[in-house]
Amino acid sequence: MRQSGNRNNPNLLHWIPKAKHIKFNSGIRFIEAKSKTKKVSMKKLIFLTLITILAAGCSDTYFDDVPVHSAHEFLTRESRGEELIFAINNAQIASVALIAGAKEAPVEDIYPDPGSPEDGNELVLKAGEKLPGRLIPFVFIPNTQSDPAAFFESFHKRRARGLALWRLGEEGERPLGDPVFEPLYNYAEINGVPVFVSIKPDYLDELSHVLNDHHDLKVIGGGLLGLYDDFQRLQEYLEYHPNLFVDIGFDGDADFVDILDAMTKDQKGVEAFFERMKDRLLFAGGLLFDHRLFRKGLWGMQVYKIYRSFLEKGGADMRVRDASGYWRMRHIPGLALKKARLERIYHNNFMKILGQTFHDPVPSEFDSLIIKAPPSWRFDPASPTRLIAALVSPREKLVTMISTQRLRDIFAGKLTDWREINGEPGPIRVASLGPLAQIVANQLDAPLVIKVELFDDPMKLRRGVEESGDLLGIIPFGDLNGRLSVLSVDGDNPCASNVKYCASKAAPTVSNYFSTYPLLIPVAYSADESAEKFDPFKIRTVFIGGRIRAEEPDLNVVTPHMQSDGLPDIQATRMRPIYEILPYVRRNDFNIFLGDTPESYEAFLMRCLGARAIISPSAIHRFDAASARPPANVISGRIRGLPVRLAGAAGDFSPRAFNVLTLAHKDKEAVNSGLAAGADMVVSSEGLEAVKGLGALEVPLGSFLGDEESMGAFAVLSFYDHRLSNIEIVPTQTLQGEVQRRFGADARNFLLSVFKPLVWEKI
Repeated sequence: MRQSGNRNNPNLLHWIPKAKHIKFNSGIRFIEAKSKTKKVSMKKLIFLTLITILAAGCSDTYFDDVPVHSAHEFLTRESRGEELIFAINNAQIASVALIAGAKEAPVEDIYPDPGSPEDGNELVLKAGEKLPGRLIPFVFIPNTQSDPAAFFESFHKRRARGLALWRLGEEGERPLGDPVFEPLYNYAEINGVPVFVSIKPDYLDELSHVLNDHHDLKVIGGGLLGLYDDFQRLQEYLEYHPNLFVDIGFDGDADFVDILDAMTKDQKGVEAFFERMKDRLLFAGGLLFDHRLFRKGLWGMQVYKIYRSFLEKGGADMRVRDASGYWRMRHIPGLALKKARLERIYHNNFMKILGQTFHDPVPSEFDSLIIKAPPSWRFDPASPTRLIAALVSPREKLVTMISTQRLRDIFAGKLTDWREINGEPGPIRVASLGPLAQIVANQLDAPLVIKVELFDDPMKLRRGVEESGDLLGIIPFGDLNGRLSVLSVDGDNPCASNVKYCASKAAPTVSNYFSTYPLLIPVAYSADESAEKFDPFKIRTVFIGGRIRAEEPDLNVVTPHMQSDGLPDIQATRMRPIYEILPYVRRNDFNIFLGDTPESYEAFLMRCLGARAIISPSAIHRFDAASARPPANVISGRIRGLPVRLAGAAGDFSPRAFNVLTLAHKDKEAVNSGLAAGADMVVSSEGLEAVKGLGALEVPLGSFLGDEESMGAFAVLSFYDHRLSNIEIVPTQTLQGEVQRRFGADARNFLLSVFKPLVWEKI
């Protein structure tokens, strides 16, 4: 049900002088108030009444059962409290992102100064205190700040909920990709802080850099990124950046109605865009709470009504203020969107990107996530210190996932054979580093009945699991080395790149990860003990695959996802096959691509996996902009801060880079010499040949979405601080135009052949 302004909520009215008498007449509220210090002036009462009159009627002529949120409203100087409260209540807006203006508006000589000049960031914080949960303060980052991350963190601790950046080409502006912003983006990404960006289309490549390097950064682009006259480009940009949203607020500029007219010249095209991108669009007004509201003749409220009319009606004649300040009737075009779409634009999408901002950040002490446990560790459910643990098994058991219920049954002695958890035959024995098995059992509220083999050294535990062939090991994340198989627990894996959510200070995010990865467990240790802290930005995920068919899939072969209008959704169809293979690989730092320069569709599919760059035998192709084809070729570059070097010979390695050795064909001697010289990875035209820390492998990477029944494999490698943590090989085949994961004896034999060197050769 629609929020109706919450007029009885004391949080909204606590600052208003105590009302002596309140009357209601024709939907208009009159207040006769008496303050402890002074009475509210008649001029102010008339002003508030005018706001109410202008806002009245919204619920009569617009959808009144859809909550409306605004993705950006500007505050450039302290607004009168009456304006703020009455505007948001009478317009019946559920909540807004209130953004501190980049510049102070000049004081006009003919009007009194509405308030003494004050820092805009302080003003939005004050406003947020008046309407907590409904006004979401966004802090502007001045260009003069030498440490933007520290600057914002100081406001974040004071309940700022978002940050704002401008890239309009004005003097003194920093590029969005300026290295000084990198710590700021990291802080915002890991704390779930949304970013509002006001940008001109000239600088979209800069924004693309940021979006590519920070896939978990939630960004709102104001005013459709300025691409209101090029919906095809805007759609492609949004498709390539799944963490980007855009709003339709043009801030009430004098020509904003002309913009609405331009948007509807191709009525069918704009309607198709709004349908296709319905999950990425937000509503915004822009100046509903501007301190110049009074001086502009209540213009802000009228803009709000015009925007709603544009979305909800097929067209209407409305009063518009021209550049000279005169009011005249003008026809406003309309999209007449259906209620289901409006619910997304007004409410659902807003909550998706801004919903968690209503929660206070978790205190910093709850961000203590260690990856190696000190000797004095113990289980303490109330402890703010949490340990990332992992379940490991021998590669030849071919077990990749387990549920917590089956883990409980293993602890209780109910499951005793690897076949009962989809592995190769053999008895299950459990090994633990110190008391970690008991700590896990306590966390899962499970009795530990079975005998557990205890190790006091992680290297001994790893070697024991490798040599035994039947041990299920429990080990801290920081002691993984890639030689053992790391199991996903309840569908989540600590080596996947989404583990960065562990370190989020945003309460809902932390809670979600705790529930989906139950081996993030609370431990306690004395204050003088040292522990290695977890840094999620040291995680790198590398995806390796072969050729992908470079043309559009045949919709007669690949079952398409159908839209509500009965037409196939090409976007969902061509993304689906990749996601079905590795559902937990939500993003990766780069793809190893065996073949020549990827064609458009191949690049698109890899981009759908969240790839920041593609490495082929001849070049590194960065996704620097929203284009289907990667940009100019290079042999080295930085990918999410990681220097990557592509080398054809060991002499081309860089000691400070992630070195990928590419061979024209399989050559055992070249593989061994490359590993000895420091190669992190060796690939050839035939597949993945070797990985540092594992030694030689034989992983043939075939052709996908190509010839029917063609077989191959995908490989996913996880690194933490340049140390290999895990590698998973996924056998695949193409059936009926889709890539599917192979199971059964053939797949098991393939995996055993791949990992045989790991079992018998100790490197």
